Amino acid sequence: MTRWLRMTFACVFVLMFAVVTNLAQTEDGGELEDGETVDIEVSEVDTIEFIYDGEEGDVITIIVEASDSETDTRLILLDEDGDEVATDDFSGSGLNPALVRIVLPEDGEYTILIEDWDELELDDSFEVTLYEVDLLDLNDDAQTVEIGDEIQLERMILEVEEDETYFLFFRMSDVAESVVYVDLLFEDDFFAATRVSFTGTDTYAFAFVADDDGVITLELAYSSFDGDEIDITVEVDQPE
Repeated sequence: MTRWLRMTFACVFVLMFAVVTNLAQTEDGGELEDGETVDIEVSEVDTIEFIYDGEEGDVITIIVEASDSETDTRLILLDEDGDEVATDDFSGSGLNPALVRIVLPEDGEYTILIEDWDELELDDSFEVTLYEVDLLDLNDDAQTVEIGDEIQLERMILEVEEDETYFLFFRMSDVAESVVYVDLLFEDDFFAATRVSFTGTDTYAFAFVADDDGVITLELAYSSFDGDEIDITVEVDQPE
């Protein structure tokens, strides 16, 4: 009787393992390196996984391009311990994700995952590119970025002091046909719930008062699904 039970449990375990394995199919995309595009075609997989050997302070941008414009994916960056560093689902062209100017918190092997937004199986071909990029610091100088097609979001930083007032000026290369969104984030949280938006102009400005000492991340989003690109120059001024 005992032997029969052991055999039964063993068969059930094997069956459960086979079912779990079948439900979670991962495609190994290999290693991503600076400036190199990896082409990968998958069929009926849940996740595409890449690795990147990074160092603390590295700044990277990862762009995903699906062949099918209807493919809706999310992009996830995990550190060596499996903790989430960043995620995105629509900052690339169309429905594609992009992680833009992400600062790596430590040395180690990072995991990059591509998954379907609706948790469906992936059945498409993809181009995946990783770039090592510069950190855009508004304390150094005005910063100019091009957004709207391949990348619909950009990031730059600004170190601020508590209770100080800062003016931000935005100058566009052309009149913004789509809406430009500006978010100020303080240590990964929305800074004083600050979000502004504007459209139909080539210049814009607003002021804010810093609630604390620290570094603000300024996010610029320009969602243009018709391929419209625009150059935006951001400059900060602090009154004497």
